[in-house]
Amino acid sequence: MEQLEPERDQKLIIPRALYLTNEKSFEVDISRLEVFYSSNEIIRNLKSTQERISNRVCEMVARRYHIPYFYRYYHR
Repeated sequence: MEQLEPERDQKLIIPRALYLTNEKSFEVDISRLEVFYSSNEIIRNLKSTQERISNRVCEMVARRYHIPYFYRYYHR
């Protein structure tokens, strides 16, 4: 943890910080990220990550930033 740098390691930090978030913890989790990252950085990293971010997390992020929903996994 001491060796992580917010700017350099955002591709790792952002998805991992939201990996286990849920409706109850989302506000706290996303607020912590917003101290270091812009909404564009958060969105870009979630869209491009190889981490297994749930579609539900993607929906919550899209709703927060008033953008169209995006999904990591096929959605009907």
